[in-house]
Amino acid sequence: MKNKIKYFKKFVITLIPICFGTYWALYLMKDISINEFNEIYLKLWERGLSGIFLVVFMLCMIELVVLDEFNLFYQKTYKTIVTRIGYKSFIRNSIMRIFCKSLLYSLVIHISIIILLNCFHSFDFMLNMEDLEHIYFSNNVYINLSVFVCLSSIGTGIFFSSLYPLYLSIKNKYVFRMIPIIVLFGTIIFSSIYGQAIRILFGNTVLSSTLSLSCLPTSLIEPGCGWYQYAMYDFLLGTIIYVLFWIIGMKIVKVKGIVYDW
Repeated sequence: MKNKIKYFKKFVITLIPICFGTYWALYLMKDISINEFNEIYLKLWERGLSGIFLVVFMLCMIELVVLDEFNLFYQKTYKTIVTRIGYKSFIRNSIMRIFCKSLLYSLVIHISIIILLNCFHSFDFMLNMEDLEHIYFSNNVYINLSVFVCLSSIGTGIFFSSLYPLYLSIKNKYVFRMIPIIVLFGTIIFSSIYGQAIRILFGNTVLSSTLSLSCLPTSLIEPGCGWYQYAMYDFLLGTIIYVLFWIIGMKIVKVKGIVYDW
């Protein structure tokens, strides 16, 4: 019975970004003159237009993916597992679970919204891509959307698994749930500071904006949104930044013995 309630809760939480994203695209974007699905769908994820949707998505992903790992520590059940396989294997397995589950849930959300949007509305896939704004990866609309969905799902896995040192450091369950949002606003403040130095070096260009904002979670969850011709640079640089964050964070956790304090 307890497992049924748990799975039902996850199902309901998964529906929240799916329903909200579908509603946002169909109704809040109905005034967009162009009817090209490539534009409508990527406008949904674009950081300048859909900040609320991004926050909802991140909060739901914490509940769906990371909370289970937190409960292993909170309920002390991790000690039984560690006794069998050791701390190193336990942490490695935990990070892999977060990455894989984040990737899969993100794919489910992307694909569900795409299917629902096309069930409720007849979009045009045949417009000339050269006239469109959101050409991130290819002039072919299907490749463009497919690459975006795949990179976004992979990036979501990278982002949530890279925060593992923070998961180990924060023991308050309510603060824990807000970690992605804290990181989002923290990186916004940070990028506004070091972004000034980037603009001095590279000038006030789209490239400098891409470099200065690559530390934001949006570079992984919404790869390329807002920085069209530098979409892949945005994603790759964001990946490097968060992998480095994970490496440094895990070294601090190990030196401070934080994992053993639980």
